[in-house]
Amino acid sequence: LPYGKMPRVITAFLCTEAKLKQNPEIHLGRSQAEFAKKLGLSTGGGPNGDITRLKEQARRLFTSHITLLGDPNQQFHWRNVNITNGGMLLWNPHNPHERGPWESK
Repeated sequence: LPYGKMPRVITAFLCTEAKLKQNPEIHLGRSQAEFAKKLGLSTGGGPNGDITRLKEQARRLFTSHITLLGDPNQQFHWRNVNITNGGMLLWNPHNPHERGPWESK
């Protein structure tokens, strides 16, 4: 389950990009570091670095399923929402600064 600052920053970025570009397909960048810069994060690694947390929380967020429930005093109704229908991260997991030949989306 995603939690904390990273999922909020990522979600705000995705919503803003989709709205501005009028397109649900969001290009994240050619490297993890490029994506981090787009989010206004540091590109430092290590166990507690922004890149490390970004990678884990993005994975959690992008694979999340959220269920919205209606008013319990009314008929029971719900809606299942996926953050993404699919995607592809082509970044080098061992070198977050290495630019790939294609953008991840």
